[in-house]
Parts: sequence; structure tokens; C-alpha cells
Amino acid sequence: MPGRQRAEQLRSDMERVTGCAADVDEYPGRLRVSVQAPDDEEAWRALLEVLACADCWGSSDTDGQVRVWASVATGDSP
Repeated sequence: MPGRQRAEQLRSDMERVTGCAADVDEYPGRLRVSVQAPDDEEAWRALLEVLACADCWGSSDTDGQVRVWASVATGDSP
């Protein structure tokens, strides 16, 4: 599946399991989808299953709010 389609699927799935709107950011050769971290354990488990489909994932709290991100390669060269 092409990277942009994978990113769209990740966005949709991340929004579905967390109930929060996702942000999509474009970087050279990659798309990163991020969403607010869920509050409950069941949502975390569902989100971890979704994140397994990404090339890489992680979290940050640079703005005081924990966000989880997932990144996929687009195949576009920088």
C-alpha cells in the first residue's frame, strides 16, 4: 500500500480508537500522524495495535499534552 494511503488509514484508525482528531504533518519522504494520547487502558491497547502498522511511532509532550505519533514513508525523495 502506498505511503499516503497508509497514512490516511493510520489517521482514520487513530481517530477511531482515541475519539480525538488527528494531525497530519509532512516531512521529506514521510508523513507523520499524531493524536492526543488516550486516557483509558482499553483505548491504549487499541492504539498500540494501530501503531504496529506504522514504520515507526513514539510520543511527545512538548506542549504539555501527551501526543502519540506514527510515521510512514511516502516513497517521495527529498
